[in-house]
Formats: sequence, C-alpha cells, structure tokens
Amino acid sequence: MKTKILMLLCVVFAAFSTAKADDGKQINFNELPVKAQQMIKAHFPNQNISYALQDEEDLFSKEYDVVFTDGSKIDFDAKGNWTSISMKNASVPSSLILPGIKAYVGQTYPNQQIVKIENDRRDYEVKLDNNLELKFDKKGKFMRIDR
Repeated sequence: MKTKILMLLCVVFAAFSTAKADDGKQINFNELPVKAQQMIKAHFPNQNISYALQDEEDLFSKEYDVVFTDGSKIDFDAKGNWTSISMKNASVPSSLILPGIKAYVGQTYPNQQIVKIENDRRDYEVKLDNNLELKFDKKGKFMRIDR
C-alpha cells in the first residue's frame, strides 16, 4: 500500500513538473541574463525581437527563449549561455560556430548552410539547410551523421 501511494505521488509530482515546464513567462529583453543580452547585441544586431520567455524547468533552473520577428529562435540556459540557435531565413552566424565545425561543413558540404545548432554538455548538433544533421564533439571534431 505504501508503495502504491509513493508511486502515485511520484506520478503526480512528475506531471506537475512537466506542466510547469511548459509555462513560460513573457519578459523584457533587459530581464534576460546579461550574457544573453550581449550575445544578441553582438551577433544579431539587425534582428528585431518578437518576444522573450523565461521558463522554469524545475525548482532549481531557468531557461530563456528569444524569438525574433522572422521566426528565428535562440534558447539560453540560466547563465545566459546559448543552448540552441534555429534560423528561419538565414544561416547561423559563423562567429558562433566553432572553427572545426565551419571547416568540416565548408569542405564536405560547400553548398549548404548551417540553419540550426544545438550545444549541450557533450556535443554539438548541426542541421544543414538540406535537413542533414551532423554531430560534433565539444572541440568541433566531426563524429557522425545523426539520424
């Protein structure tokens, strides 16, 4: 009986946490972490922001989403480090791409542009405008084509 109650509580807590993670609070640009503000000003000076959201993933962490008027989007962690950049009508600024990734894509796929890049603890995932997805290690060395 105790096990069933404990399991039920875990399910309810997980459902509440998931529902909470989907809720985003709209914020002003100046409420983003300073590092995120600086990155946007430096690499996206001509983009207009449609809206910015603050997501509380759980009790201990926040994430931020910035969506531009053209539909491009940048996700940031709580410290303002970008975790994902997805472009709609352009390529990801080359200044945000590791040299090894730029070199590999330029040599192997010279006619393609990087339209999305994700940065997590272990690796980078890059999506080209032909929908091919590539994985790179944290130093920018090609690992594999992702399926």
